[in-house]
Amino acid sequence: MAVKGTMKKILVKIALVLAISCARGQGTLQFDQQVNPTTAPSVFFNIAPDPTGESFIPTLSSVGFAQFYFDDASFDGMGSTISVNLWSGSIGTGTLLGTSQAVSMPDVFNGASTFFFTTPVSVTAGTTYYLQPFIQSGDVELGVVGNNYLNGAGYLHGVQQAGDFWFREGSVVPEPSVFSLFAIGLAGLCLVSRHRKKTKP
Repeated sequence: MAVKGTMKKILVKIALVLAISCARGQGTLQFDQQVNPTTAPSVFFNIAPDPTGESFIPTLSSVGFAQFYFDDASFDGMGSTISVNLWSGSIGTGTLLGTSQAVSMPDVFNGASTFFFTTPVSVTAGTTYYLQPFIQSGDVELGVVGNNYLNGAGYLHGVQQAGDFWFREGSVVPEPSVFSLFAIGLAGLCLVSRHRKKTKP
């Protein structure tokens, strides 16, 4: 009985470790809507004054991340910190559904940044939503790629534009970490060991 109780405790601990390690494992980005992701923009516009961003129509049931392309050519040594708001109804004045974690970018940064929502934001497929990068500190410009996205439009300072901002959005598919795979293997060994003890003559 003592051995059986000890084994149960070990398996419970392994299950807890597995859950924690899975939570810490990196995920794969599953892209839903995006604008010309292989082409870097050559034209940039100031984000401020808000709201500036992109509308889109998702096919998935949640948004776990958003990406935008930025350029900071001010050479002022300041850099910038940006978050992304997800709106329904209208950009900046509709219903705020969620705000991403902030991302800090160094001075003279040029490239794409990924913004993760701590909890995936539920959306309805086929409905229009709005992604709005906003500046918490510093200054930065947002990249435009032309009229390449049929399911939405760019918004510059609240006014709909003919072109689109470079953007991507989608969900994050969790992946088990190496440590969690080790825990699974260890759990399997414990079960095999237990089975051998039971069948041992």
